[in-house]
Amino acid sequence: MASLSSSMTISKPQRSQWSLREPKGFRSISVAQPTIGINHKGKINQGITHILVDGDATVFDTGAAVHVSYFLNDDVVDCVENRAIEAEHCLDWNTTLKILTQVETRTGWTTNVTLKTLSDGSLELKSTIHKHHHDSVGRPMTDDLNIQRIPISDVRVLYAHECAWDVFKVKLRGDYFKELIFKRGDLLDELRFFSSLPESTHLIRPTHAVVDESGCLRGMLLDHHPKGDLSFMYSSYRPTPNWLTIPSSEGDVPPPALTEEVLFPVEVKLAWARDIVDALEWLHERSIFWGDLTSQNVVLCDDGRCRLIDYFPNPGAWSPTFSPPELAPSGLGLEHDLALTPARDVFNLGMTLWSVMEEISTFKRQPQYVRPALPWRETTPGWFVDLVHSCIATDPAERPSASSVREVLLSHVA
Repeated sequence: MASLSSSMTISKPQRSQWSLREPKGFRSISVAQPTIGINHKGKINQGITHILVDGDATVFDTGAAVHVSYFLNDDVVDCVENRAIEAEHCLDWNTTLKILTQVETRTGWTTNVTLKTLSDGSLELKSTIHKHHHDSVGRPMTDDLNIQRIPISDVRVLYAHECAWDVFKVKLRGDYFKELIFKRGDLLDELRFFSSLPESTHLIRPTHAVVDESGCLRGMLLDHHPKGDLSFMYSSYRPTPNWLTIPSSEGDVPPPALTEEVLFPVEVKLAWARDIVDALEWLHERSIFWGDLTSQNVVLCDDGRCRLIDYFPNPGAWSPTFSPPELAPSGLGLEHDLALTPARDVFNLGMTLWSVMEEISTFKRQPQYVRPALPWRETTPGWFVDLVHSCIATDPAERPSASSVREVLLSHVA
């Protein structure tokens, strides 16, 4: 089977999906990059300055965390929050020090502050405080979970994910050569599910549960694969990825042309397609129906194989750009039919196989929840196009099973 190692002819620089967590080591006051908020018109209208007092930004829960949130101030145009937002910078140093003298802080706790400049030039500060640096403290770990536990104090943060606020690249204290992924959150149900599965070459599984001093779950560790998910990998080689609008197959609007250069040979992407189909069939054989398969949940591993991540079955988790017509909202309350079914997974599979083969990372369907008119390159095999089209049939009963999709792939891919 072809693999990435047989196709590494890309000489382009690759954009990173990680932001360096700075500064390292103990600081009396350290300020991270601000968080920027954008309104529905695409305009920046909010900023959050993140401050750490007497702590180390690379170690969770050290020092006192202070998050200062502010919006564009229409009442007082010349003010500290507007200057910070317009420059996309943190609040200035004098303002930061003033805030720290007026709000309560505690080591290991978080103080959330909202700031607004009043007409007389004074700062209106409203604050709340809670234990831990984040709200994602989970439930106590139970003895039935057969997974190694790591204290959160042993985790050292290297980078924060640019798109996922709860994902970090880390190392463990005493082992500074191996990089891991830390997914933070109350993930007890997910861990119980992952731990119940037999070993599989198709899935990326958690390696450790991360707990705090009271035994509560703070997240899980996974092996790090630098190439990342296929959606990001495609976009990372393109300075400005092209946003595609995919029309309905039932309308008169033709699909958009695919003009970006091809990065990988068809044979390699067919091998990745087989990995994806094999993995989904493995889940379906065990009556596990996922509901949210996308190219963002397919990771290119160090051995050139593709494996799935985040495959915990959650009916309420879905990606509209990949989802089938039966998820369209209906009724007075515009509810979604969130049943986890094999047919729902196969529609997602078809969309994923198309995005992998045509190297699509950014697109939207207009309208959503109808069968899309997918664009294809002339170099894509016709049998593969037909296979994907069968997966995205409007009627769920007309879609093939995952095993049938695999049989077609095997008949064409050695």
